[in-house]
Amino acid sequence: MLTQVEGDASVELAQVVEDFEEKLQFALDYETRAFQSIADERLLITRLSREKQPVEKEEVIFGDRMHAFQQIVEEEKKALETLWREWKEIQIELVCLAFEVLGPDEVVIEEEQPSVIMPEKVNAAMYCYAQHQDILEGRLDKMVAIQTAVKKVTSRTLRTLKDQQEVRSAASLTISLMFLA
Repeated sequence: MLTQVEGDASVELAQVVEDFEEKLQFALDYETRAFQSIADERLLITRLSREKQPVEKEEVIFGDRMHAFQQIVEEEKKALETLWREWKEIQIELVCLAFEVLGPDEVVIEEEQPSVIMPEKVNAAMYCYAQHQDILEGRLDKMVAIQTAVKKVTSRTLRTLKDQQEVRSAASLTISLMFLA
């Protein structure tokens, strides 16, 4: 009986060891896969037509796809940074144009903006505004002078025409009286 119990115990022990080895191997396989880099994983990508039908299947490595995606993101980031810098420059140009056209009294800048706008550009724009105003004032003065001169010439012309008309009327009257006499 002891040999039979010993044999049964050996069989059960062997079975327990075998089950334990299987579970240990399963855990090892799982751990190996769980901690393996996903960059080495292979993906099957299926491209679809407009009708949603599979057109092409391609096996790719996940890490390669992620690297390509990262490059696209970097390129887009650079493009966006470039566009943002251009947008800031355009804003500065618009503010300077406002100063140049409207003058410093008409342009209101929020508190955060002056640090963005370069003072030398704003000063140059205000200088241009002052120059434009001087030119406009000079032209206005010339126009007023021309208007005054035109008014004088017009008045003189009207007086001369009136005088000529009076002379003609007097001459016509004299000629009419001569014929009546």
